[in-house]
Amino acid sequence: VRPVHPTDEAKVRDLYYALSHESMYKRFMGGMRWVSHRQLQKFVYVDHRNVVCIVATIPEPAGDEVIATCGYYLN
Repeated sequence: VRPVHPTDEAKVRDLYYALSHESMYKRFMGGMRWVSHRQLQKFVYVDHRNVVCIVATIPEPAGDEVIATCGYYLN
């Protein structure tokens, strides 16, 4: 488990696209079929003070595989 990095954008996108339609609906509270580039950037480019996003990874020869994401926002 580690903080998300901007270089994780493609890995996070792949993780979201591997979700079922029901999981996408529950995660984004709507009937989304895809995640926009802008939404992904909001997740991977964070200040880590007011917004914290972490990823769980598994080491792979070609780089870490992202298997889970989590985030919270200071209100």
